[in-house]
Amino acid sequence: MIDERSIHYSIEHCITTEGKVERVTARGRSSQRAVIDAVAEQVPKWRFKPLMIDGRPTPWCPSTRVDVEFRWRARPG
Repeated sequence: MIDERSIHYSIEHCITTEGKVERVTARGRSSQRAVIDAVAEQVPKWRFKPLMIDGRPTPWCPSTRVDVEFRWRARPG
């Protein structure tokens, strides 16, 4: 038997002019808090190209939807 579950949540974060991530907030169902917290802990390690406006790097704060799908097989017996 294969069990499949999906988790959907959003991560709000700000990207500096250097492409670093700051001020991370994850939102989702409280029953999924451990997974959401684990992913939110990794987000500051992400790096982005800065948003360029008129040739200048500009900080910005996007919201990103993250979908995680788990699949596992039940152990016999």
